[in-house]
Amino acid sequence: MSIRRSLLPLSVLPLLLFASSCASSSGEGAKAPTVAELRTSAERDDKQNGAWFLAELVLPDGNPERAKQARQALDKAKAGDLLAELGRGLDDLSHGRLKQAPESLMRAVRAARESNDPRAEILGWYAARQAVGFRSNDPQLWKRWKPFVQLALKEPGQLGFRARAELADFALAEAYSEGEKDVKSLARKLHGCSDKVRLAGPFGRNAAPDLLRSFPAEAPGPWPARFPTELGQGEPPRVLAVTQGACRVEPKEPLPGGVYYAETFVTLKQPTELVVWAGRALRIWVDDTLLVSHDVRDWGTWTNVAGGAAVGAGRHRVLVEVTEPSAEIRLLARDGRPLGAVTDNDGYKPYTLAKPDVLAVNTVARYVSKSGVTDPKDDLLRFVLANLAGEDGGADVASVMIEPLVADPARATGISLAAAARFSDSDPIYQNSQRRDLVRQLNERAVKRDPELWSPRLSLALWEAEKSGMPEGARQLKELSKKFPQVPAILASLTRMYNELGWYAAYSTSARELATRFADDSDALEVALPVLEAAGDAALADKLAKRARELNPDSEVMFARALARRDYAEALAELKRIGARRPERKDIAERVFDVMVRAGNEKETWNKLEAAIKQNPKNTQARLALADAGLASGKTDALVTALVAAVEGGADTDSIEEALDLVEGATELEPYRLDAKTIIAAYEKSGVNLPGTAARVLDYSAVWVHSDGSSRMLEHEIIQVQSAEAITQQAEQELRRGLWLHLRVIKKNGKIYEPELVEGKPTATLPHLEVGDYVETERIESSRGDGERGMRYFGPRWFFREENIAYARSEFVVVSPKDRPLQIEAKNNVPPPEVKELGSLVVRRWRVDQSPAAPVEPFGAPISEFLPSVQIGWGADLATALRAMSDGLTDLTPKDPRIVRIAQRIVAPATQQSERAKKLYRWVVGNVQEGEEDDGRRAVVGKNGNLWRAYITLCAALDIQVDYAAAQNRLALPPTGPFSEQALFTQPLIRVGGAKGTWLTLGSKYAPFGYVPAEARGMPAYLLSRGAPLLTQTPKEGMQDDMAYEGQVKLAPTGAADVTLTLKFTGKYATGLRNALSQLPEDQLRSVLESRLLGRELRGIQLSEYRVDHFDDLDSPLLIHVQGHVQTFAERSNGSLLVSPPFGARLSQLAVLPSRQTPLLLVDATHQRIKLTLELPPGSQLEQLAPPKSVKDGERQVTVRDAQQGNTLVLDREIELPAGRVQPQNYGKFQDFARQADEALFHSVRVRLP
Repeated sequence: MSIRRSLLPLSVLPLLLFASSCASSSGEGAKAPTVAELRTSAERDDKQNGAWFLAELVLPDGNPERAKQARQALDKAKAGDLLAELGRGLDDLSHGRLKQAPESLMRAVRAARESNDPRAEILGWYAARQAVGFRSNDPQLWKRWKPFVQLALKEPGQLGFRARAELADFALAEAYSEGEKDVKSLARKLHGCSDKVRLAGPFGRNAAPDLLRSFPAEAPGPWPARFPTELGQGEPPRVLAVTQGACRVEPKEPLPGGVYYAETFVTLKQPTELVVWAGRALRIWVDDTLLVSHDVRDWGTWTNVAGGAAVGAGRHRVLVEVTEPSAEIRLLARDGRPLGAVTDNDGYKPYTLAKPDVLAVNTVARYVSKSGVTDPKDDLLRFVLANLAGEDGGADVASVMIEPLVADPARATGISLAAAARFSDSDPIYQNSQRRDLVRQLNERAVKRDPELWSPRLSLALWEAEKSGMPEGARQLKELSKKFPQVPAILASLTRMYNELGWYAAYSTSARELATRFADDSDALEVALPVLEAAGDAALADKLAKRARELNPDSEVMFARALARRDYAEALAELKRIGARRPERKDIAERVFDVMVRAGNEKETWNKLEAAIKQNPKNTQARLALADAGLASGKTDALVTALVAAVEGGADTDSIEEALDLVEGATELEPYRLDAKTIIAAYEKSGVNLPGTAARVLDYSAVWVHSDGSSRMLEHEIIQVQSAEAITQQAEQELRRGLWLHLRVIKKNGKIYEPELVEGKPTATLPHLEVGDYVETERIESSRGDGERGMRYFGPRWFFREENIAYARSEFVVVSPKDRPLQIEAKNNVPPPEVKELGSLVVRRWRVDQSPAAPVEPFGAPISEFLPSVQIGWGADLATALRAMSDGLTDLTPKDPRIVRIAQRIVAPATQQSERAKKLYRWVVGNVQEGEEDDGRRAVVGKNGNLWRAYITLCAALDIQVDYAAAQNRLALPPTGPFSEQALFTQPLIRVGGAKGTWLTLGSKYAPFGYVPAEARGMPAYLLSRGAPLLTQTPKEGMQDDMAYEGQVKLAPTGAADVTLTLKFTGKYATGLRNALSQLPEDQLRSVLESRLLGRELRGIQLSEYRVDHFDDLDSPLLIHVQGHVQTFAERSNGSLLVSPPFGARLSQLAVLPSRQTPLLLVDATHQRIKLTLELPPGSQLEQLAPPKSVKDGERQVTVRDAQQGNTLVLDREIELPAGRVQPQNYGKFQDFARQADEALFHSVRVRLP
């Protein structure tokens, strides 16, 4: 029997998954022409050379040598059609001829504009994107193609709105470089952006379920100034004051994430086919008709970026839902030209109520849906679509789309394999380590198929540098830079690597070569300048700097060089030149002030800082510097003013708050601070001697809570060291977050020693610490509010007692606003607080003196349950906590078609939903190793991660309903207030298959399907996956946690016995035993059974036979059958055999203490059955047999039903011990139960021999 399972090495899984999923999606019915067919067509008709060329580049069975032949044929024929130019561009890009590639690609765009090829729109978009993306390699590209671009923007022809948008971006970038004065207006004009957009929000609770909901802003009619507030919101959604950028509208105030709506109205003079493009909008409406809807759980739908509608003349409402407080709305004609119509944002004017006809305007959507990809029956189109999807952020779509081209890596071309590697590098289905392995393997295959590809070779060289060291990586990069002289990325990587290695001579040479080889690349020139400056070659540096500025008039290289040599006059002149070119750059003014300050013009310091803050309200450093300047000039409220302004401006307030804590935090809490020497003197004067290794002389905290839920907590402790053990414990102090006011040793003579803090060390070592010394720690920690204007505040839980250490004084002070009534949950006899009102504040003070160390008892409940404590806050309730849990558990992971295929393979051939759910469970617990990965897709593919997420992802892939649930644990204490009530439901469960489905938990790989822990059975539970939390109850019945021992014992007169036993384990006992056995070598099983499983009860047993049944059948009990011989089963004494019944549980071990101060916690339920038939020696007689007996203590019960049947003795016992608590006042009764139970279970049986 083999009880161990083997798994594939994780390192090969990504490639196996990739290949298997490829094979399953390619489809036998695909009829795309093959390379051989296209080659044959080209031989008959040279007009097909372009198709043949591209096929050799990207289709399976393509060959790089034949691709060269195809290109020669194209060049010889001077072919200039769409496919010919696209092939040239792709060939040049892939093989490192980056200076020629943009020209060919622009020619392809021009050909696509006039082409009647049905693929022209997609191919033209791809060509335009690549040409614009690589334009820096051809500095004269714009000069040559400007007339065409301007014509295409006016008359796009067959290009479509996506290709036209690429050309518009090209024109805008060049207009910016040429110093166009009003680039914003030009952007709106070229992109068709509405400049009359209003914004409303935030809607929802900034939680995941918000993305699946509808909100009032979608309703027809005008928006109110404020929308109704829903439960859980701190403030109502509202129409926002906004600023209009080039195309994007943004609110004037900082706002959190959430759901927002953008609205504009457009007036048309005639019927129009309208295209609305709003970036990554969730949904788009025109005249209250939904055009585009993105359910974030749907895979691949983000390729639909725009909505189309055929509308009549009149005024039309355009509404867009977005997930951030900013939006842009482009209004275009069907071919992508700006609509040029009048827009406004007056929601009270009437608009057309007629429902428009919805148009399909997204070309990619023909081939991509939430179910997967549709075979385009054209492998070139497949390749292009994959690249477009990958560059649009859809790496998962790109990977699936390109699968058939690389399904057989031996047939795939290098270009397609390199593209697959690029997509895999961003594919969300892979874990990081797997992603790296897969990318490397694909790149290796790409290079093997086509050694002339620069991108995979660069990737492999960088990988080699990580594996073998940077010297080897530098060697390979140097070779590549020679082989691909037109690729700046290679030489730039080499230059950076030289710098990291510290090879400054090589670094200098490489940087100079970069500047020489790419003399028309301003970025390359700027990389070279520091080397020339360091080498003292000022003349060449000046020359290159001027050239860089010529290539990019907005380059700041001249400014940086002037600043470095402290030539402030030249730096100022250069900044003013850039400012004149770019009046929209508000940062220039602030930087001018910076130069003036450096030049010694100190009076400009204030202006400089204020300008920086005005330009960027979130500039925390500028705000802090301004506050410092104010403090230096005597403005004592400078930090408070800075903090208020930072909050209003949306800046990060951490550093300002820390400074405020230092300067004013102590002042705010000063009335509540205590003097350490005074406290120590009072303690010593009292003569109190606290027992233990250390004594906590002071345990003190003062919390100041503000109405917005933010707070500051002063924590002050003084501990007296009373032993060497305490010195060891106290010598190293953790440097927790916050501002430290005191961290020191106070000697008995009053002398003080403070530690030296070491940068980067997380602890501080207290010096000269001896027995009798005091350790004082005092710090302030700030906490932010809830972001909802103080709807909720959950303060600390303060304990007035501790295990192992006594308290002389424990005190907790809370200062809170009167308008925020505190929820207070006090436990375990905490005395009531002293309460004072100070204007708008309420001060509460709890104090407990002389608290002895809390006892630690065996089998006790968690000590926090019975320590005296207080917790404070507001807004705490069960409904809010459940809603937050539900929000956190909402799974928005798209249903990836590759996961669907995996799930289908796992469950095949099962068709019943319940059987499929069980098979998925078996696969998850048997293959996925528990880990930190929270994405279900990656946990499934990587076989490592959160088991719950993995199982739910697989179930969702097959449309099996799965609901998260949180159940109440039977062992949980009854709530004593709102804070313990909201933490009541802590037992995670899953319900699969709907209301009549199966409840289960995931954990051990050997747990049976449908197992629910005993402490969660028949308990209240909330379902959390379907909107509002729904109260239900877990099933009372379930697989019982049970151990049973049954068998026959043939007793010899010597006291020896031959035994035949069956041990039966179910529930958690079977799970634990299966797990233990799985880790045993098979040849050790006998020894373990004899020594550990049976040896404790049957000492010296020697097994002759043994067998384990149902090890892999997790839904069946685990059975262990044994036969063996026990030399001393009974003791022989005075002509009798004394039989001690085996396999019982000694309950008195739980009651070893004479009394208890804390509850006895029975964590695990125990159910045990023993039924042994003893065949007595011939002629023997039972001398005594106790009558049947049942011992009870509430639900706890032990039953003994021993009986004599002829010459046999039947030992029949049952132990039922549910999980639960025994309170101290009931402990005596439990002791009696345990004593009586042990007497009944272990009462010896005497057998008189003849």
